[in-house]
Amino acid sequence: MSLNPRISAGVLVCISLASVDEILRADMLWTYVTGLGLFAFFLLEWPRLAKTAKALVVFAILLGAVMIFLNKMTPYILAKAVSRAGFLTFFMVSLALLQNAADSSLMVRRCGKAIVHQPPGRRYFMLAVGASFFSAFLSIGTISLLGTMVKNGIDSARDTTEDQVSEIRLQRMTVAILRGFCTIVFWSPVTLTLAIVLTALPELSWIEIQPYGFIITICFLFIGWLLDRSAYPRSKLSPVVPKGAPLTVLYPLFGLMVLIFALAALLANILTINLISALLITIPFISLGWVYVQYWRGDWGDATLRSLSRAYNGFLPALPNMRSEISIFAASAFIGLLVPPLIDVDALGGFIVEFGLGKGWILTLSFWIIIMVAMIGINPIISVTIALDLLPRLPQIDIAPLSIAIMAITAWSIIVGFSPLSAAVRIAGRVVDRDIVDIGFRWNGQYSLIVTALFSVALLVFT
Repeated sequence: MSLNPRISAGVLVCISLASVDEILRADMLWTYVTGLGLFAFFLLEWPRLAKTAKALVVFAILLGAVMIFLNKMTPYILAKAVSRAGFLTFFMVSLALLQNAADSSLMVRRCGKAIVHQPPGRRYFMLAVGASFFSAFLSIGTISLLGTMVKNGIDSARDTTEDQVSEIRLQRMTVAILRGFCTIVFWSPVTLTLAIVLTALPELSWIEIQPYGFIITICFLFIGWLLDRSAYPRSKLSPVVPKGAPLTVLYPLFGLMVLIFALAALLANILTINLISALLITIPFISLGWVYVQYWRGDWGDATLRSLSRAYNGFLPALPNMRSEISIFAASAFIGLLVPPLIDVDALGGFIVEFGLGKGWILTLSFWIIIMVAMIGINPIISVTIALDLLPRLPQIDIAPLSIAIMAITAWSIIVGFSPLSAAVRIAGRVVDRDIVDIGFRWNGQYSLIVTALFSVALLVFT
């Protein structure tokens, strides 16, 4: 733990406020503040950073030095890279507030229990859809919440259930949660993926991506359900519970989601900013209000004091616990924007034209490269950022930004549920006490390969 967590937390808050002001006024002064803030945060938290985070930060600094030496660094490139790193830090802080509010919500836990306690006929579907829905509030915490409920429920019934049946149930329910979680990138604007894509391709909006994202979400969920049903016909397993829990408890949570999006859309319209930025500005206020409601017992003064006390004594000191995640995201974003200027786009475009590769093949190869490099530990923040920068600039090749965005989002979704290095797979393994290679490759490998192959065909056919 930090020697003084509030100092590091204060730095993160300053970076977030600088990012907000930069969004609203596009003032370069705040880019300098962001850069100094990130440097201060890395220094403060360096002894406690994970090795991967340290390696990425060092590599980002060295890459910057190389660019300066090669005379490739310009004030614009540096400012853009620092701004993107600060924006992702603000993204993490904003969503941490929402997750903090959701973690203590009885409404969320009631909804989670209702989703888990469904009869076999609809359990997979409800877990997958529920995980996707919950992820808008809990982000990766969804896997911990639903996974823990699943593990506890199965363990409590082991005395009356065969071990093989218990293991099958654990596998089915775990992959349902994981696959559902992976689809959030297609529809929810409060994801790191869409934040990166829409920031890199400002000519696109969330509304333009949404119809295609919705179709892919339905297709991916259906493929997962079909594989589950074909592998485990209903007659092989007896139901865990005799009757499904009522789903009416989900209505308030759905209403809260509508409220968040409606307020963000209103703010985006008033301030003429994009929806992602408006959401990140709106979420902290919604989160504080949600905590206030949880403490409300008829005395507004007491609820206010308890809410503020929780923010100051609970949330802020815990904020630096995300030190490694913030460092990885910020450094990866920085690296992703420094690499493209080192690549000769004209030569790359000429090479592609010489081999006669069409748009479909270019997108398909990019799709597979992003997935394959993730298997060797290269964060998709880096590979996707590079792809989003290079593909629109290829000479003599006019690839629609929407096609690039859909390709990048889908690659990211598959990586999250397949790679043993993915945070989602690692958390799932820890929660259900199973090897991460088993979860990523053995349990979810067939599904991942099928959707990868089908999407590759779709890229070749439709672009």
